[in-house]
Amino acid sequence: MVASQLLVSHLVIKVTTGIHISLKPTEELNMLRLPKSFLEFFIRSLKAVPYLAVVFGPVFALIGLWESQSTKQFLSESKDVQAIVLRIDEQVGEKGRVYRPTFEVTDEGQKVEYTGNLWTSPKPHNVGDIVRAKFQRSSGKIMSERMIQSSKNLSESLLNLGVFSFILGICYFARRWWLTRTRAKETEG
Repeated sequence: MVASQLLVSHLVIKVTTGIHISLKPTEELNMLRLPKSFLEFFIRSLKAVPYLAVVFGPVFALIGLWESQSTKQFLSESKDVQAIVLRIDEQVGEKGRVYRPTFEVTDEGQKVEYTGNLWTSPKPHNVGDIVRAKFQRSSGKIMSERMIQSSKNLSESLLNLGVFSFILGICYFARRWWLTRTRAKETEG
């Protein structure tokens, strides 16, 4: 149970253990207030970009690596087949229409149907098309060559975006550290 009170001159936090903490308002506390203009909002947003790049860059890179490894594993465990496009699911995305095909193959006399989770644009196939594809028996996963290429492009883009943003963020912080160090030496001398 923590009780907190905001006073005019300082912030007081009372904890049930009897500890009394008093903080003077600082620039960090001012960051919690809402911006008063669009320009202030824009400047605050720009200041957050290097932090976001350093945090989310590795996340995007790891997702890209994971997707790339998943695709490589699928390709190594699958066999070449001819697949029929049964239907094309369509939905409106942020940048227009996206499509997801459902494939069917015959494996040892049994028909296997698979709808993937990768939505793509432009439309990769038409209903009734017979396409070259890969089939992984253990999972029942079917991907056409176009869908495999879309998956590779996605993983490559995520990996590149992650590495690039992480490097830019690190360069920003290295430059900031170097400038601070240089200014400190100038004021000493």
